[in-house]
Amino acid sequence: MKSKDEAILFRTTVSVSGKGEVVVDHESLPSDQIIKKLGKGYHANMINAIVGHCRSKTYDFDDSLNVLLKDF
Repeated sequence: MKSKDEAILFRTTVSVSGKGEVVVDHESLPSDQIIKKLGKGYHANMINAIVGHCRSKTYDFDDSLNVLLKDF
């Protein structure tokens, strides 16, 4: 459980709907908001790069999940 002073940088949620459909949701802060909240230093840029990398991997994740679910 996150406290009031925490923000989610990146999250992927996989759930099932009432109709039995798998629902994938990728949530992340936009790059400009990360820099705005953390400042323009090395630490903020590193975190921003990590979140960007996670976002870029969502396509591979979605594709892999779809392949896995086709077998059912």
